[in-house]
Amino acid sequence: MRRTTIPGALRLLQIARGIGRGPKLMRSRARSDVAAGTGGRHPAGIHAASRAAYHCATESRFAAICGISLTVAFAGIPQAAGAAPPGSPGERSVECAAPRAREACEAEALRQAQQALEAARHGATEAIAATDGPLDPEEREAWARAFTTSLSLWRAFRDARCDPRLISYEGALKGTGPFADAPGCRVAITRVMAGDVSFRYDLEVAAHPRESATRASPARAEGAEAKDPCGDVDPAACDYCGANQCWEQRLARVDRELNRVWVSSLGAIRGTPNLAPAGRADWTARLRTAQRAWLAWRDAECALEPWETPNRFAHSIYSTLVAPCLEGETLARINDLRATYRSGGR
Repeated sequence: MRRTTIPGALRLLQIARGIGRGPKLMRSRARSDVAAGTGGRHPAGIHAASRAAYHCATESRFAAICGISLTVAFAGIPQAAGAAPPGSPGERSVECAAPRAREACEAEALRQAQQALEAARHGATEAIAATDGPLDPEEREAWARAFTTSLSLWRAFRDARCDPRLISYEGALKGTGPFADAPGCRVAITRVMAGDVSFRYDLEVAAHPRESATRASPARAEGAEAKDPCGDVDPAACDYCGANQCWEQRLARVDRELNRVWVSSLGAIRGTPNLAPAGRADWTARLRTAQRAWLAWRDAECALEPWETPNRFAHSIYSTLVAPCLEGETLARINDLRATYRSGGR
């Protein structure tokens, strides 16, 4: 899947035009025109010059977290040689071939993935506390709360998405969804969480950013460039008003598409043969729980990302971070529902 970003220098220039103050950039991601064939969210590193300026090897403010090695936490997770990054679509479970040993192997993989996530959570919390930007203690606490809330909601979505009964029901559709079993689902999404947090807060050089809530990006995207789909819009009455209106229209379109795919997915449940009414009702309820958990996480995550920029009050924040985040995550969810429930929507 192609991953592209708004040029880092342009993005920093846009942020610099804003008014107000905010924390220095840890690592933020901009998205390109995901609706134009790219298929989902496209994380990327910050501009190379800024990345060097903020890397823990050259900034004393990261001294408290530079000793945390996520390599150890990731190294022991069973994974095939040359395998795709954690959370890749189609991941069944983990590399646990022997049937008798599968349960113990999957439990160990989950334990190590959880350990990596906890190390990443701790490192990010320390990084927020140590940020040397123009933040007062209350602002740092607000940032930390926003981070904690987003991560907790991500866990809640993981648990709902990886519900064994939900995945068992979905297996009857013989779709091409990303997960074939509940243990593999939990391990994969936990790895995605750990890698994304580690990437965003510069905790591990080899970490993969997320492409969506359930998938990691195939590679670290550094400096790939793409045209902002709303970048050439007339600013209208005020700075970035035109771009903001452009993004609002794009978000309205993807929201309508999500609703169509959702209705189609519920229709697929109703049309599944050899399933009692009680089973259909249970399946629908579990899917609704997962969908609501995803929606809560998406909104919290996209609200968190402005904290990870030099100026969260900049006029460009909505059009360069918040709206592209909402669109990218929504398109990724649409794609997952389509693949799992073989639902169209167009």
